[in-house]
Amino acid sequence: MRMKVVDGIMGSGKTTWAIEFMDNTRKDVTNFMYVTPYLKETDRIQEKATKRTFKTPLDAKQQKGTKRLSKLEQLKKFIDNEEDVVITHELFKSFRKRRTFAVGFPVFYER
Repeated sequence: MRMKVVDGIMGSGKTTWAIEFMDNTRKDVTNFMYVTPYLKETDRIQEKATKRTFKTPLDAKQQKGTKRLSKLEQLKKFIDNEEDVVITHELFKSFRKRRTFAVGFPVFYER
């Protein structure tokens, strides 16, 4: 596995670089998972990525319809459908503990 570390002080453009990188990568080449420590940051990724539609799992209260899925079940569905996803560290930890499914595309993990 190859890993690329993007390091810099807060406000130096690391997240902006990641968004631009993901936006400029052809959708038919790969999808992305972006992991951030803050729920509010998931909104930023969704808003700023203009060439991709990042999905994020919703709380049960936010879901429409009668069949409500857990955030982990939603994440699995997004990955199975080869969609770009943005999630928090907490959900990523839960995902890693269960290891019920694999991600076959790049993961950006923001600290």
